[in-house]
Formats: sequence, C-alpha cells, structure tokens
Amino acid sequence: MPFRVPPAARVFLWLAASCSLLGIAPATLAQSTVPDRPPTVLVPDETGAGVWDGTYVFSCRDFRIGLWIRSKNAIPEMKMRYQSLQSPETFETDWNGKATYYLSGQPATFEITYKSRDAKHIQASWHWEVESVSRGRVDDAEFTIFRSGYGRSAVFKFDKMEQQVRSQQTVRRFPTVPPPSWTFAKVSKRLDVLWEELPF
Repeated sequence: MPFRVPPAARVFLWLAASCSLLGIAPATLAQSTVPDRPPTVLVPDETGAGVWDGTYVFSCRDFRIGLWIRSKNAIPEMKMRYQSLQSPETFETDWNGKATYYLSGQPATFEITYKSRDAKHIQASWHWEVESVSRGRVDDAEFTIFRSGYGRSAVFKFDKMEQQVRSQQTVRRFPTVPPPSWTFAKVSKRLDVLWEELPF
C-alpha cells in the first residue's frame, strides 16, 4: 500500500517549499505563528446596575480576597481582607483601606488611596510594602472599580500594576503587562458577613 502524506503535512511542505523559493527559512515560518503582543485582557461591560453596599469575593490560584463596601453620605468605603494561597501572608484593612501586619517577623503595610468615589465609580491606587534590612517588596497599582451585570459584580480594572523586589542594594521591577482585570462576585447585601462564611 503506498504511503500517503496527511493533508496537514502537505500544506506545511507546500509552505516550506514556497518559503525556500522566497529565501525564507522554514524556522521563520514556524516562529511567525507566535504572538508578538501580550494577550488582550477581557473586561466585563460596565452597567452601573444595583448599589455598592454588600460583601464580595474574588479567588484565584494564588490568593483570596474578601471585600466589604458600604456607602456613607453617598460615598463608598471599602474594607478588604487578603489571604495568600502560596504563603502565610494575610491581612485585613480598616474602613480607610489601611492595614499593618507582620510577615515572617518583618513589618508590612498596605494602603488604598482614593482619587474619586461616587455611586458609579471608585478610582484609587494602592501601595503595599514589605521591608527588611536585606530584602524588600513593593507593590503599586492604579485601578477603577465599577459594577457589571445586574449589579452582582464589582470589576477592578487595573490601569497599572508593578512589583519592585529589592535584594541588598539591587532593585528589580516587574510590571504586569497588560494590567489585569478582577471580577468580584457579590455574595450578600449584608456587611456583617464573616470571613469564615465567605463562599470561596
């Protein structure tokens, strides 16, 4: 029985032959299929439905976040609890978005600074710092929060996210490109939901 070349292989052989005639190496053909740009981040549409007040959760393979948002004089305030799934790092902010804690005996701080807040949007940044004599880590982010779907989602759309890692006197910067988007699910209209009750 004669050997038959599969259709896909015939197409590649034809392309390789064409590249040879044009002076293009087959390896270049293979490399040209690799994207040369970062992947596009899909961001849910803003709807503005519902209200801020309630309890939200977000979870991925690296960490979990519980988020409580309340409106005070029509201005939203946030309290956040973070738990790493890769290390023993965890903290909880107050209603001003500030937290002080210790990681492996070293002091650490997390602080949210608001730029603007209203019934539809929260624009803010955070500064997250863990320092010791010989090592340090600084995370900076700028983001906008808005509601999506039927008001059961709060979307963190990051405009900038960067981590700086210091070892002795050497500082390395690791920007996240493109900046991510996190979608928090609203799990309750209540603000007194305990961390242990959150459905991660």
